[in-house]
Amino acid sequence: MALSVLTCPWAFAWLLVVVAPWGQEEVDIHVTSTGLRLCSPRTIRTGKTLTSAREPIEEILYYAYDKPQIVKHPCVYEMALYMGKRLFLTRDNFHRSLVPLNFPRKFKKHLNGTLEGFFFFHSISKFAVLLRTGNMGRFVFMESSGEEVIWGIPFHMPKSIKVMSLPGLKGFLILWAGDHLFFSHNNGQLVEEIPVKNDQSFHFLHLSGKNVSIIAGYDNELALGTSDADFYYGTLGLLSTSITKVLNTNDITEDSAMMFESVGLILIVTPQRDEYFQAFDFLLCDVNMQHMLMHLSLGLKTCKAEILRGDFNKKVHILDMGETLELSAKLVSQPSQSPIPIVTVSNPHTLGFKVKMYEDGYTYDGNTKFTINITLMQQHRSGRAHESFISNLKLPSLSTITLDLIDRGMSCIDLQPPSGIISIGCNWKKYIQVHRNPNACMKKFLEPAILENSYTYTLEKGAYDTFFQFQIPVDEKERIVKYDYAELGCPSLVYYNSPWKPVIELWEENNFVEIVTSEFILLEVHGLRTYTYSLTAGQASCISQPQNWSSMLHKYIGKKYQDSWNRMNYMSCYVEQKDSPLLWPDVEYQILGGATENSIIFDQRNGIYVFLLRIVDPHYSYCDLTTTFSIYVYGAFPKQTLPDYSVAIGMLIFMLFLLWLGYIIPKLFKSERGRKFKSFFQNLCSTHQKEKRKFHLPKVNK
Repeated sequence: MALSVLTCPWAFAWLLVVVAPWGQEEVDIHVTSTGLRLCSPRTIRTGKTLTSAREPIEEILYYAYDKPQIVKHPCVYEMALYMGKRLFLTRDNFHRSLVPLNFPRKFKKHLNGTLEGFFFFHSISKFAVLLRTGNMGRFVFMESSGEEVIWGIPFHMPKSIKVMSLPGLKGFLILWAGDHLFFSHNNGQLVEEIPVKNDQSFHFLHLSGKNVSIIAGYDNELALGTSDADFYYGTLGLLSTSITKVLNTNDITEDSAMMFESVGLILIVTPQRDEYFQAFDFLLCDVNMQHMLMHLSLGLKTCKAEILRGDFNKKVHILDMGETLELSAKLVSQPSQSPIPIVTVSNPHTLGFKVKMYEDGYTYDGNTKFTINITLMQQHRSGRAHESFISNLKLPSLSTITLDLIDRGMSCIDLQPPSGIISIGCNWKKYIQVHRNPNACMKKFLEPAILENSYTYTLEKGAYDTFFQFQIPVDEKERIVKYDYAELGCPSLVYYNSPWKPVIELWEENNFVEIVTSEFILLEVHGLRTYTYSLTAGQASCISQPQNWSSMLHKYIGKKYQDSWNRMNYMSCYVEQKDSPLLWPDVEYQILGGATENSIIFDQRNGIYVFLLRIVDPHYSYCDLTTTFSIYVYGAFPKQTLPDYSVAIGMLIFMLFLLWLGYIIPKLFKSERGRKFKSFFQNLCSTHQKEKRKFHLPKVNK
């Protein structure tokens, strides 16, 4: 497909089928004298914003060929691409107005040219486009965000070129156009023409006017046929890539196609029409390259090695953040030969390695046996790569590792280089959990039988945040919450008046790995806000304004509240952020773990809390390490029913009243009215004593 300029490539991954214009049969439709029309035209005009009419459209893409074409998506029925003087991408079969596809402004410095192909190279985790400017071609690599652009080495490209990516994810590419044949062992970063070798002395840079008609590739093999029925075979390697003419054959016709069935075994397929039936027959021709090479005088050198095996061959290995991976291989040389092994990785920006090779001794037939140990680590930990050479550390990626021999040659047809896939990303066997001893059931605060029987508890009015979970204000009232015993089990015990933070355990399957000390965050899933953090941003020694739940929920409103804050958008406050200076040092520092002793302090409230815990340190693991757990806070005395200020004011008034009485009563007794009042009570008391004596009877002795 040839376009005037490059569009955003990841939107068109399914357009690889559009490599050249399709041939279509022309059908003549005549309008009859009755005025009958072929169809009933109708215009689709949907709502359009005023801004779309005023804003200038960026440089518009167009289809480079004469007649417009429509390409349907192979899976999504409603999606299609119209290619003509304008390009339109529809998701509803053109039932709404569309803006033409255009060239993104962020790429307008440097990606002008004719688009010859679009690729996604898994082994370097990057998108790539092949551009042609004049007679020069070049691969341009981008990540999905479009922020990083890497240029490949230019190479001679006289015309539109065809590209084949070999299986195995090693980044092997075969490119051809006419009599020019190219090979790249690193996803197009370096492209070189494959030499043609006729014997041990003479090499030619191209096929000398013999256009490629059919071609097939395998892990490290290449076979092709030319327009004049010459058959070529070769091996692909870092330093030993070349092809050799094997013979001229009549088994290849213009309808033939070719494929590898396994190492050294090629199948040529030619369809044949049946005279009496619609179904086609197939003429199959099997080629055994090892047998073929043994009977031809090509002057091949003897293979220097007898055995080359690796324990990583055809396997996928996982390398998580900060880990190392140990691999090993065996090499047995031929007598009196000294093979030189070489290790390559397809994604050196991400994967680094160290190689150690030592001799095991001699076998009974005199061959030398070697053991090769390979240590893999992330490139940023290798200590041997410049920062500009290292890929984005937060993003997972893929790479392949291959062990080959320098100058392996066609004589080593049975000695295929071992190759494995390295997934630099999350190890899905890892998970975290919170240490739960002691728990509320062991101390008889709660009973398991009660918890598993649809147990509910109350969130008091004013104790929870009505906004964060729903991201819209709701009525603040008491809420009844059901406890999920099957998921949470019995809650851990936490005393309310002591600083607390959970102890996080990292596990891999059933094996304990370590206690996690990296940065993590907590969120009470029902919105309880009856707790605070022990440190402020200033006390935590932040140099930038730290993130918190309030800011992240507002920034990512509409997203699930649990996912608003994670390892991908976490920004450490210990790294200077120009757009987020430290303006409010007194706000809570809501990140736990790491270098600080920050902790949670609970208010005077007993009850259950259910927390979401997530590791946000982007350098700890590629996994989104998240867990949910519960605790039971105890030991808090009931709160006073009256506010503290009301009690204080009442006590102050009562004390003032007592002081007033202590002053006024003695003064009152010294006055005339006070003496009469005192005399009244004295007379009353004396009369009461006389009445008691009057009715007292003396005790009679018997």
